[in-house]
Amino acid sequence: MLSCFTVQTVVAKSYIAQNNRTLGRVGVESYFTIDARDSCGFPRREGGDSWTLTLLKAQSVYTYAIPSNKITNIGDGTYRAYFTVAQSGYFTVRASQPGQTATNIGGFSVQPA
Repeated sequence: MLSCFTVQTVVAKSYIAQNNRTLGRVGVESYFTIDARDSCGFPRREGGDSWTLTLLKAQSVYTYAIPSNKITNIGDGTYRAYFTVAQSGYFTVRASQPGQTATNIGGFSVQPA
């Protein structure tokens, strides 16, 4: 029988709920939701994690680091990350937490203004 016990969020198992969707327009604040998961892929039931989030534009050098005050802990294992980008296109979300390697957890598109 498989047994799983973990008390921390694992970035590599977490993902954004709006993966591969279109989220907002250039210059307008939008958000995505992170579903935090444990090492077995089970949803976390509480918040409290410290996220570092960067948006990487596909086929470009443009990046956008989401300020920590723009990441809201919902308190149930989900987080809302607010962003305003200056370019349209497809963005990959790169996430990390202290002691964990930065990992791509999904992506989305932003429309022109």
